[in-house]
Amino acid sequence: MTETPEDVRDALASVTNDFEVREELLTTDRHVVHEVEFEGRRAVCKLARDDATGLHRDALVHEHVAESGAAPVPDLLVHGENCYVASFAAGGEYDGDAPREVRERRLRDAGTTLARVHEAFPFEAHGELRPADDRLELDARESWPDLFAEWVADWSDGLAGSDFADLGGDVVAFVRNHAAAFEDAGDPVLVHGDYEDDNLRFGDDGVSSVLDWEVARAAPGEFDLARAELGWFEKPHSPETDGDLRSALIAGYESVRPLPPGFDARRAVYRAALTLKPLRKVGEVGARADVPADELGVVMASFVRDRLDAARRDLR
Repeated sequence: MTETPEDVRDALASVTNDFEVREELLTTDRHVVHEVEFEGRRAVCKLARDDATGLHRDALVHEHVAESGAAPVPDLLVHGENCYVASFAAGGEYDGDAPREVRERRLRDAGTTLARVHEAFPFEAHGELRPADDRLELDARESWPDLFAEWVADWSDGLAGSDFADLGGDVVAFVRNHAAAFEDAGDPVLVHGDYEDDNLRFGDDGVSSVLDWEVARAAPGEFDLARAELGWFEKPHSPETDGDLRSALIAGYESVRPLPPGFDARRAVYRAALTLKPLRKVGEVGARADVPADELGVVMASFVRDRLDAARRDLR
């Protein structure tokens, strides 16, 4: 299915006659996003492509976070069958060229905000969140080691037939062989799952909007923090080049919620495992970062091996 501005218009026309479709902001394999004017307000319309499961999860989690006040989110104006409309996010994008003290302050608040979300939404078990009508249901797994191993196996399967297939298998084997270490990762909480610069907006002092809850799950908070660190600092197109500032992100988190013992060793494994995902599309990632795919693949594969080696030393 290929979405067009007419599809967006049709979705909006089903709820109001007072709208205007403006520029396209984003298109992914899951959805298309347009800026719109909706009943006199600057807004964003997110339209599902085929499967609307992620879109409904996004909207439902968004509603819960708004009600809790744990993080600033745009106003959700409409939640329809295959789309939702939210007010335009307050604030601006993260600026990697801003003065260091500004970036440090914003990263610290990003960590604090993430921890507040984790504090506000505990779960009884780890697992996936499934939209069911106007609520979310937890598809619980036996344990966090089981769920994490399931995710890593899925990311590794995406490398089948590539030069990185054996590397994916090594990460899967490592995670399964060290399952006991992940039993101490902490209780399940609501994790954002994609908490990086693309999905946050900032005011002068900190986070002004958190967007895109489409891949939210119930998992340990430390996993979400490690995922955020990877996105902010270690992707080819990461916005922050000052690696010392990662301490601001982590310190902000720990100012609200302490990290469990053994986090540093597990953090290395999380970063290695999560790097398998962009390796599946190394050509696209390289194009975005203006780096040749073969060169980038070597660097990313080396990063994975180095993280596993570090974890192997710490998890003896």
